[in-house]
Amino acid sequence: MDTHVKTLGLLNTCFGIIFGLLSGLALVLGGGIFGIYRYFDVPMMGAVAVSLVLLSMIVALPSLFGGIYVRQYRSWARTLLIITSALNALNPPFGTLLGCYGLWVLMSPEVDPLFDDTPPGLRAGQGRPSRKRSEKSENQAEHDAAHLHRRLDSRLDTATGTERS
Repeated sequence: MDTHVKTLGLLNTCFGIIFGLLSGLALVLGGGIFGIYRYFDVPMMGAVAVSLVLLSMIVALPSLFGGIYVRQYRSWARTLLIITSALNALNPPFGTLLGCYGLWVLMSPEVDPLFDDTPPGLRAGQGRPSRKRSEKSENQAEHDAAHLHRRLDSRLDTATGTERS
């Protein structure tokens, strides 16, 4: 699922850039919201066109930032892209495909460990974080092991009735 998350992040970043620019360009060249609406002879078509342009523009920025940061496995970016994917599903045809893919990837249980913001040493079931041993503690461990070995040898000698020199 790691590959799917990276792919989704890249697709959302591209979607945010391309559709943000295209919807901004449509608004500028179309004469704004009312210009786009008046361009169509049928008022319903004008309303649909305006709503699609506005939806693309509104969803472009969260898609861009969510796509960038979901590739870094930020949990807030996952939440942002789940919401953005649900909105994208209403934006046919490319937004629908991207939205459904995003919901499938981000809602699957396999990606939960990828977005865990807890530091690696403090995650559940892992105990305390490991620490590097210093030279002194390594020497102490060797000393303790040698002492334990001598004690076991002496107990073995006592149990068998033999002595070592």
